[in-house]
Amino acid sequence: MVPWHEQIAATSLERWDEVCRREGWGQLPRNRPLLSALFGASWYLTRFLFYRGRVAATRLDQCQEMPTAARLTRTLHDCHPGADLEALRMRRNQLLLELVAADLMGTGSPELLEQRLSLLAEATLHSLLRHYGLDRLVALGMGRLGVREMHYGSDLDLILLYPDEDTDYTQDISAMLRACQLSSPAGSLYDIDVRLRPHGNAGTLVSRLSAFQEYHLGRREGWERQTMTRCRVLQDYQGQGAALLRKLHAHIYDNLADTPQAGEIAALRGRVQHQLGSTREQQDIKRGRGGLMDIDFLVQFLQLQQGGRFPTLQGADTRHTLAVAMQHGLLDAEQGRLLLDGHAFLKQLEGRLRLFDMRATSRFSTRILPALARAMGMGDAADPTAAFMQEYARTTTAIRSVFKARLGDPETA
Repeated sequence: MVPWHEQIAATSLERWDEVCRREGWGQLPRNRPLLSALFGASWYLTRFLFYRGRVAATRLDQCQEMPTAARLTRTLHDCHPGADLEALRMRRNQLLLELVAADLMGTGSPELLEQRLSLLAEATLHSLLRHYGLDRLVALGMGRLGVREMHYGSDLDLILLYPDEDTDYTQDISAMLRACQLSSPAGSLYDIDVRLRPHGNAGTLVSRLSAFQEYHLGRREGWERQTMTRCRVLQDYQGQGAALLRKLHAHIYDNLADTPQAGEIAALRGRVQHQLGSTREQQDIKRGRGGLMDIDFLVQFLQLQQGGRFPTLQGADTRHTLAVAMQHGLLDAEQGRLLLDGHAFLKQLEGRLRLFDMRATSRFSTRILPALARAMGMGDAADPTAAFMQEYARTTTAIRSVFKARLGDPETA
């Protein structure tokens, strides 16, 4: 476990040892390599560790594996509706600390880490909804949360719906969103993004179930159908959310007349890259050329085109969709392998990039290349920075080659 930001790690260790001497804690935690790696990887969790002190440090010596799903849900569920949100922040960030510790020690697969981070977010959301008396809402998880691929710093992409017989919940939802944005010595919770609702920011914060159904059963733009491939019920009320998704999925996956075609998706991808992609000063691993969006858009195209024939593609995560696509001959073995390898590399890079301050960034500059190279396991190379950039260029070029072969060139579409 090599500290990624070496000077930051050394400074924080010196401060921590002084605290331990002053408080009479001795050497705590005993796992010094883990402590150094943590200090060098995440300023966010360094602050949390100094705030929680002995309690959090003791847990580090017990982190031999990732917290189980049962521990995650049980710990956060115990924050009952009347609990102070500060207690929820404390528990959520303690569990996050344990997940990061397991990640730094190499315990568990990348898939397991993303599933646990998604479950942590989902359990936190359930506690928030109970706290604000929003148990009757249907909550739909979208994007990475919808397919259980969340990473450090990921937003919660949500759509909130209420039963037709109820009144509007806008005031309570607004209060919940404001509270989530607040930070305290215990850290923060999540940024919640509700812009995927009907009509975006121009629409109401929360919609009636029937209005949402009518909206998506109508003729929609291609990108809106793409977003619905990554939709999952997180909180249901009397089975209304599950019934809604059954109707919408039948429409989305069986109504091929409205399915966006390859050229339409390539053109949309090109616009995103042109407006929000990489610059001379920064690389964008999500929106840039050959970034994660290339894989996302191709996967969504396959789901929309073939989800009616192969139901296992519906609502599936990226890895599973690619595996099913290869199984049924929708991608050849070489294309599938390039995309799976590229996805693994970029998702790991995304996590390493975000871990420092737990923000949903996807850009990196030359200034942090030495730390990123160490974080990606290339510290022993003769020139770690060059080795990292070569691998990054090779990966994004391979991803873009598959995208162009299947959907066309986004830069000329």
